[in-house]
Amino acid sequence: MAVSKLANDIKFIDIGSNLTDLMFQGFYNGRRHHNPDLDRVIERAKNGGLEKIIITSGNYEECVQALKICQEYDPEYNFLFTTVGVHPTRTRVNCSKCDEHSKYYMNKLKELIKKNPKRIVAIGEFGLDSERTQFSNMSIQEKYFELQFELLKEQNLPMFLHMRTSFSTQENKGEHNSNSCFLKFTEILNKYKYLWEREKGVVHSFTGSVNELNVILDMGLDIGINGCSLKSVENLSVVSKIPVDRLHIETGLIDLNNEFIDSPWCDIKKTHSSYSYIDTHFPEVSKPAKWIENMLVKGRNEPVKIIQVAQILHKNLNCNLSFNEFSLQVYNNTKRMYFNI
Repeated sequence: MAVSKLANDIKFIDIGSNLTDLMFQGFYNGRRHHNPDLDRVIERAKNGGLEKIIITSGNYEECVQALKICQEYDPEYNFLFTTVGVHPTRTRVNCSKCDEHSKYYMNKLKELIKKNPKRIVAIGEFGLDSERTQFSNMSIQEKYFELQFELLKEQNLPMFLHMRTSFSTQENKGEHNSNSCFLKFTEILNKYKYLWEREKGVVHSFTGSVNELNVILDMGLDIGINGCSLKSVENLSVVSKIPVDRLHIETGLIDLNNEFIDSPWCDIKKTHSSYSYIDTHFPEVSKPAKWIENMLVKGRNEPVKIIQVAQILHKNLNCNLSFNEFSLQVYNNTKRMYFNI
């Protein structure tokens, strides 16, 4: 069963999609279970109201891969775009060998931006992550969060920011709890505000508190929401406070290609408090081995599901807008932020 085309007046932009992941080539946990189906995923997205997709890149190699996908499936530069930056959990591998290597790596990122001005629409994904310090400790993360502001000195691009805090002090480390991580995140952003205050940016996949939300908004940054932002009653209470004109929507976290961890895909599950607010469901096979060409794979998030995020938010924000009006407002927010339209 194919995904039917939505009405023309419903439009979405996915600000954070994982189209570089090997699952779209049929690989799950290192084993191939079906043929590549990225073409079908993109077709479903277009039928589902997606006007543009921004593919999240977490390092140089992933950005190169994203650019290849963009060129193959969107040679006219209308639909697929990407970001360039180093995800905080990848800073130890990609940036910390020595200062000279780090400079070389940043120069490679700068060259990508210069050569691909029509494709690269944001600096990121970059920021801090105290939840997964086993991949890169906080001192390295902080150093290379700051280093990447160099990319903003030469390019007028908005930011695509990562902020993930743990809710307890890291075991056996004792140095960076959630509050100190968020404070460091805002401290670094304020230090370099002169570089980003015009183009601004989005803190994506937001899962923080109301206080953190207000701090981010007061700084002039916007908020990105996906399924990971909508798991609990507490999450829903926080997102209900987001001004509609500061909101963006997305379908996924950076998955790290299973390179480091099986990080969660931001699918909205039946166990999530937000699930009951969903009106639109899609035909799915129960596991990859049962793949059928025109059906989704359970647990593999893809851009067509952006409508579910929008439906949940529309019902929780009390914005006095119809669903179409709400979706158009969010769509226009992202056009202004990442496409200067």
